[in-house]
Amino acid sequence: MQQARQNLYEKKIQIVAGMSPGLPLAGKWNLKLAIEGTIFQVFGNWQGTDLRLDFIIVSGPINDSDPQSLAPIQLTFPWRAGTALSVALTQCLMNLGGGYRPNISVSDRLVLNYDWPMFCGSIKDLAQKIKSFSLSRIRDPGYSGVEIALVNGNEIRVWDNDYANHADKASKASASARVKNPIQIEFVDLVGQPTWGFVE
Repeated sequence: MQQARQNLYEKKIQIVAGMSPGLPLAGKWNLKLAIEGTIFQVFGNWQGTDLRLDFIIVSGPINDSDPQSLAPIQLTFPWRAGTALSVALTQCLMNLGGGYRPNISVSDRLVLNYDWPMFCGSIKDLAQKIKSFSLSRIRDPGYSGVEIALVNGNEIRVWDNDYANHADKASKASASARVKNPIQIEFVDLVGQPTWGFVE
């Protein structure tokens, strides 16, 4: 278990669930990808005859150093009165350059009634200011605020959990559609001996 804890840190991981067609317990939800990401932490535990290995998986790459020192980005974010946050962020990130692709799914209730010209030295600064603003504007119980993450080095993902007010809620790929239609798997899809391998 100690060796697994040391060797699996920062490795890419794909977890699939289900059975391949032809196996005795194969069902309607055959073998499919369930989780993909990078292992951030590994916890091993051995009690009697029970072995356990838990993973904390993040969606993008991880690095021990401060990402600000790796890629400082000067952002100009002129948010005009009457403009939705999703529109203003899309315009800002499209002008950023560097091959970044925005993926924005936030509440349409995040609209300014005044101009807010914002200047940020990094994505982290922008994320902190936007999260603080979103929490001050939407005060619903359980609202988590707007989150921003750099995923796989080229996608800037922006999201919140106000699903009922997302602009793209009619799309099957939207967060609001996914939260209402989770993928159902059978108990037998998780039966079997888990195995893992390294992806270099």
